[in-house]
Amino acid sequence: MASLDSPQLDTLPSADSETSSAGLKVVEIRQRMSVIRRDIKDDVDGIVQNAQQLADWKHYVRAFPLSSLAVAAVTGYVAVPRRLEVVSPDADQIAKLARQNRLVVSNSPASEARSGVASTVAKLVASAVLRAAIGYATMKVGSIIGQQAVDEEATT
Repeated sequence: MASLDSPQLDTLPSADSETSSAGLKVVEIRQRMSVIRRDIKDDVDGIVQNAQQLADWKHYVRAFPLSSLAVAAVTGYVAVPRRLEVVSPDADQIAKLARQNRLVVSNSPASEARSGVASTVAKLVASAVLRAAIGYATMKVGSIIGQQAVDEEATT
């Protein structure tokens, strides 16, 4: 057994030292948490900025210009339809196509007759009314959205 003067008994904390060390641990934990709270805002801002950059197509064009050019060229080549080949067959070719069930006859109507002055004026008025209605609707939607933003700011 160890005596009362042994070093093991000297190292045991007293009740006062346990309370003060616990208080120091609490203060240290609070300090760490405040540092983490400060740093988390910077981390979130960085993540948002990186996400915006990854979603921006201009970033990829700047970073990879040749690859972007190649992708655009392939997309354009695939998107543009091939030219239609118009054939003026003779009688023998028409008979041959008819036998193969590959004969397609398309009737192109004659060009429309020129419209009169009244029709032109009616189209002009209808266009002006449509533009005015679209402008009015845009203004109303903008005012509704603006009012909602003001209401949200007032509540926060």
